[in-house]
Order: sequence, then C-alpha cells, then structure tokens
Amino acid sequence: MNKQLIIESLKPFDINNPEKDLKKYNGIICKLDNQPIYRRTREALNSEEEDILIPHNNIEDFKH
Repeated sequence: MNKQLIIESLKPFDINNPEKDLKKYNGIICKLDNQPIYRRTREALNSEEEDILIPHNNIEDFKH
C-alpha cells in the first residue's frame, strides 16, 4: 500500500481553479498571515518523502 502525502502551499496548485484546493476547517479557509493555504494529497514517490504542512494563524476566524 502506497503512502499518501499531504502537500500544503501558499500558491494555488491550479491557477485556473484555485478554490478547488483551499484548506478549510469547518468551512472556514485556513490562512497564514492573511494568505489562503492550499492543500492537496498525492502518492509518495518513495518511503522517505514527508508531508509539507503550513500551520494557519487566523485563529480569530474560528472563534464565534
């Protein structure tokens, strides 16, 4: 079974449809310094590849 990697970026993976890969939690877009974070998964090419994660800092958006 192949390992799935999580890849996050501050640049959209698909410039023609950037909304497709937005990282969301409870319907709220996760952001780092007001920039949206994009998230995609793919199969690892080898066993040493690791996830690339970007922690969000728009905590106030999640407090209702």
